[in-house]
Amino acid sequence: MPGRPLTATFVNPGLRGERFWDMVTDTMQAAALNLNISLEVVYAERNPYLLKKLAIQALESPAAPDYLLLVNEEQAASELLTIADSHDTHVVMLLNGLSREEALTHGTPGSLHPSWIGSIIPDNHTAGKRMATQLIKVAREGSPTGQLHGLALIGDTRTPASIARNTGMVVGFSQDRTSR
Repeated sequence: MPGRPLTATFVNPGLRGERFWDMVTDTMQAAALNLNISLEVVYAERNPYLLKKLAIQALESPAAPDYLLLVNEEQAASELLTIADSHDTHVVMLLNGLSREEALTHGTPGSLHPSWIGSIIPDNHTAGKRMATQLIKVAREGSPTGQLHGLALIGDTRTPASIARNTGMVVGFSQDRTSR
């Protein structure tokens, strides 16, 4: 409607107080304020079932948002693309896109789901590789003998962003010639 600000709902997959997700929310709120978008943030509290429930509630609300921002944590958001197609809400995937398997079913933004207008996904593979490279560099600078030992604690194994960062990290470590 003319004169009405755009509305958006961000289904935050995390908890209030989690530093990373607080920073994501703060950035979204600042952008929404700057762009005159009315932003609602709801928290899925690290629960993929609650994430789906909150997204469906937003879609089915009498005041459904113009935009629904979803993070595909633990591959919980892909089936929401089909549900969103029967509503007048545009979907943007944020930070975690679809897994390879999900992409075979759901395609790319706009190809099979008219509601899905885009994805904003960082290059997590490169991020993992750069992190490993920097860790090796810093460790080598602080090692009097030059000998390095390491242990990597990885993120979850179902989230596309975490999988890509983990893969990038392994590549970064394996490309270091002196850490064998």
